[in-house]
Amino acid sequence: MVAATAYHGHPMVGKKLAHYEVTAEIGAGGMGKVYRARDTRLGREVALKVLPEEFAQDPDRLSRFEREAKVLATLNHSNIGAIHGLEEAGGLRFLVLELLEGEDLAKRIALGPVSVDDTIEMAAQIVDALEAAHEQGIIHRDLKPANIVADADGKVKVLDFGLAKALEGDPGSSPNLSHSPTMLASSPTIAGVILGTAAYMSPEQARGRQVDRRSDIFSFGCVLIEMLTGRQAFIGETVSDTLAAVLRAEPDWDALPKNTPPALVRLLRRCLEKDPKRRLRDIGEARIVLDDIRSGVADAPATTESGAPPQHWLKRYGGWIATAVLAVALVAMMTRSTGVATDPAQDLVTCLAVPAPPANVFRFTVSDDFTLGSPAISPDGRHLVFGTQDASDGPVIWVQDFDRPMPRKLTGAENGHLPFWSPDSRSIGFSANGKLRTMPMEGGASAVVCDMAAEGRGCAWSQNGIIVFSPSSNSPFFTVDEGGGEPKQVTVLDTTVSDVSHRWPSLLPDGRRFLFTVWTNSTEAQAKVGGIFLGSIDGEAPRRILPDPSSGTYMPAATGGTGYILFAREKTLMAVPFDADSGQLAGTPIAVIEDIQYDALTGRAIVDAAQNGTIVYRTGTAIDASQLQWLDRAGDTTGELGDPANHWNIALSDDAQRVVAGLVNPDGSTNLWLIDIERSISSRFTFGQASEWNPVWSPDGDQIAYTSDLTGVEEIYVKPSDGSANQRGMVETHDQKTAFDWSADGRYLLYSRDPAVATAQSKTEIWVHDVEKGENTRLLGGPHNYNGAWFSPDGGWIVYTSDESGRREAYVRPLGETGGRWQISDGGCEEASWSDDGAEILYRSAAQSIMVVPIEIGSGDFIKPGVPRKLFDLPGIRGWDVTRDHQRILIARVRHDQSTTPLSVVINWSQDLGKR
Repeated sequence: MVAATAYHGHPMVGKKLAHYEVTAEIGAGGMGKVYRARDTRLGREVALKVLPEEFAQDPDRLSRFEREAKVLATLNHSNIGAIHGLEEAGGLRFLVLELLEGEDLAKRIALGPVSVDDTIEMAAQIVDALEAAHEQGIIHRDLKPANIVADADGKVKVLDFGLAKALEGDPGSSPNLSHSPTMLASSPTIAGVILGTAAYMSPEQARGRQVDRRSDIFSFGCVLIEMLTGRQAFIGETVSDTLAAVLRAEPDWDALPKNTPPALVRLLRRCLEKDPKRRLRDIGEARIVLDDIRSGVADAPATTESGAPPQHWLKRYGGWIATAVLAVALVAMMTRSTGVATDPAQDLVTCLAVPAPPANVFRFTVSDDFTLGSPAISPDGRHLVFGTQDASDGPVIWVQDFDRPMPRKLTGAENGHLPFWSPDSRSIGFSANGKLRTMPMEGGASAVVCDMAAEGRGCAWSQNGIIVFSPSSNSPFFTVDEGGGEPKQVTVLDTTVSDVSHRWPSLLPDGRRFLFTVWTNSTEAQAKVGGIFLGSIDGEAPRRILPDPSSGTYMPAATGGTGYILFAREKTLMAVPFDADSGQLAGTPIAVIEDIQYDALTGRAIVDAAQNGTIVYRTGTAIDASQLQWLDRAGDTTGELGDPANHWNIALSDDAQRVVAGLVNPDGSTNLWLIDIERSISSRFTFGQASEWNPVWSPDGDQIAYTSDLTGVEEIYVKPSDGSANQRGMVETHDQKTAFDWSADGRYLLYSRDPAVATAQSKTEIWVHDVEKGENTRLLGGPHNYNGAWFSPDGGWIVYTSDESGRREAYVRPLGETGGRWQISDGGCEEASWSDDGAEILYRSAAQSIMVVPIEIGSGDFIKPGVPRKLFDLPGIRGWDVTRDHQRILIARVRHDQSTTPLSVVINWSQDLGKR
């Protein structure tokens, strides 16, 4: 973790500390002296950082350092210098660090400015390191050129992560600059080091205040300016002068090279804001800017709807930043207090410096990785909340404040889905880890309201402090007080039709009545009883308003009076006048936007409206094609199978010769297809109007079990894999069921079971079906949800998931009724697979990473799980399976390049509708 540039002649050289042979002194500083050493046990070169004597003699500080060092040792990233351990020998305490062959950035800058291209490439790697640490809650606190090392190939490593915090004294004491990492002594021999560190401090750190990740962002900006100019951004003759410059002075922006990209200058200005509230909020945003600069799109001219969509700022979020810049202009117009009449289109041109748009619809390219129920606009029209599937974090909720150019991650909303707003636009609700939660829109600690599944179907927050929500994908509506309590059922499902549910509530202005969707998977039943209904939190009988199988969003009129219901008909966004007072339609529907995005799997039109008439909507296809790909254990693609298709889930036969895949039809139903891997030929396996999903192969490959809604209840059927006979019912009860795994001897099938009509208290159970006897036995049930289970190769054990800890984790237990259970995952689990030799379990974490856990099985009920280890990240997939030997993984990877899905923000839209 320390660059190897040796200084010989120190008394430590030649000595042995534990099993480390000291060969050279590398350097010294406020955090101690650093030596090069030989690890005689592992036969590798390492660096030893010997802690200062006054530090090692402080038991409290040493104890705290040990705790911090354990946290820092968890950082495992290619751009972060690793901590191998904390040791004690010969009366000395020292860190064992990764030894890096290269020179630090300070030495490189001493030779002159770094080229713009090299700066951008190195900056991107520094950002990757900071982002990885920040996501684990670790702040560097001492980022500077001397702590950044680059080798001859340009590989960058950031050193000393978090050691500044680890070396601090009692965290409860008053902040003191003497605890700064290079201010542990007042010796004049290190005055230059002190001055150097002071030059990279954030203003809040210089004042001795509490710091967060934004402090690192400020230091990052300082480092980049020094790379580009060859001199520090803030400098003075003394420490006090330097700190004063940090607090009050501006960098010499004119000193930047003339070929510095404008986007990079904008990024630097955002990083170096004195006020942390105005500073870049997340270092990941800097990475996206740098990626766009490298790809040449960061400063491309923007165009309006009539031309190509702009592609700048946040490539990762598919143009959300472009939308945010638009929103800044919109809010500026809405909140203008000068009283001077202006042309909104001209105001927009002034703010964006682009040609005037032809209408008040402004469109920007966005990606398709939004989570269920987003985006949602705040009632006051000043904020957007949306969820994404992040490669490292799993589901992430973001908030776009329209008065700021960057979205921010909603801290505390990890694994969040279905975001929605409080009526005062100050709080956000969401579903996470099996609970309905609320929290301030600024982030922080969330409050649990009640139980709610991740696959819930919508929430709405009444001005009366009541939340209306659909707790799962097959439930009626419930209400619950915003402060928590027992949910109360307010709608009743029509049990005379199949597979019916209530979803997507949209409150009317009285805060009591709401529009909602009655949804079925049957086209015939949908025409009969489905559509958009008007319900009430008082439990009054709902009344059908429209027959369309779409969510309905209420939008108030701009000047009072008759509002509108927005809904999808086919792929067109329709608006129908609606009198909220009487609850009656006040006109005929009119087509307003073609190609609206409509999710046929959930019945949701991707549109939302604020009280002031501002709307947000998306166009394009809700589901992109996915490509079947083979991966090795390193996550590298080794081949592709078949053509792109709308895969829903996939299953490999035990001999890895065939795949059965669920494919989504245009109407949202799913059918199963068989793929011969060697010949790459696909053939349809199931037919008809019903949907089939979650296929499971018999161990001999002769049969496939799967779930179907043929009868209106999710039953498990089985069919010969060669198609020689029709399907037959395998597990037939009046509950919803999903098959998971077939034992190696073909005797047992594991499946989940839910009530046909779910309630807020309903829990998912795991059952075992005896294929020979036709008997069903409950294996796991009770106060928690059990959402999946898979056999060990010998059939004596199962790995299953449960939310008993507050999030869905993986556990191992014997198949029988007795025996203990062991948690094997850490960080959530979605699906799991046991290798054919029984030696390991692969699972996909909540953060969408493939993890491996070694397993040792002894006689009786003895089992010893190992430590989970990440193999690679696996975001953006619609199914995966693994060969029995766990050497190859087949995935259905989403291809976002198949279509574009613009997102649009429109102000005063209801006023425009009134003119039609």
